[in-house]
Amino acid sequence: MKRTLKWAMSAALLAGSVCGQEEPREITLSLDECVKIARDRSTRVLQGKLARDLRDADVDASRANFLPTVSTNWSSSNTVNGPRNASFIDEATGALVQSVGESTTSTGQSVGASISMSLFDAANLANLSAAKKNYHSTRFDLEASEDLVVFEAKRDYYSLLQAMSLLEVQREQVRVSEESLRRAETLNEIGSSPISEVFSAKADLERNRATLILRENDVEIARSNLSFTLGMAADLRIIPKEVEILIIQVPLTFEKALDLASERPELTPTGLLL
Repeated sequence: MKRTLKWAMSAALLAGSVCGQEEPREITLSLDECVKIARDRSTRVLQGKLARDLRDADVDASRANFLPTVSTNWSSSNTVNGPRNASFIDEATGALVQSVGESTTSTGQSVGASISMSLFDAANLANLSAAKKNYHSTRFDLEASEDLVVFEAKRDYYSLLQAMSLLEVQREQVRVSEESLRRAETLNEIGSSPISEVFSAKADLERNRATLILRENDVEIARSNLSFTLGMAADLRIIPKEVEILIIQVPLTFEKALDLASERPELTPTGLLL
């Protein structure tokens, strides 16, 4: 009785966990939408923008060293004098008379201003030049990060399309293998082919089915890679739109390719910092 109750509770918990699982969300995205999402959500791009803004602030701070310095001061004073005691002899009575005078108050205020400016300071010029180079360096780093993010988004998008196409091809191959197995079994039943043909067809079918499982795994892996590149949740299934790939022949010599490669944004900051 206890064992039966235990199995019933386990089955109920398993059914509850299966029912509680939500179906993964799906979203259909084009290539341009994926590129835009990747540029907006990439941590490398966001960090690059923050670094660029900080370097821009350093340039402003270096320029501020050339501005004049203005200082002002204001002071106020309040002085109270007295009361003073005085004594004198009354001529009428000849007695010594004590008298108390009134107190006096004096108030004063002063306002001043001064302006100072450095006419020439080599250190300020060097600091400004270094700040500008650092700013341009971070700007080129940001451009390189954006180019890399766009490249990764397009690469993973096309990888997903490729994996899905290979999956469809493999499914068709499985259907062909199933048809070949049925034909081999029919021919064997009527005595037109040996049993070895049936076994060979079965082996081909199982091999194609195993490859089909690998192709399905490749699709999900490519989908996860694209979701990670776009900075999206892991439970979000991205459905790519089919794109028409146009291959445009561009006449390019080795020297021209080398010149273009030397102008890549990630190479520019190194030259600025030298």
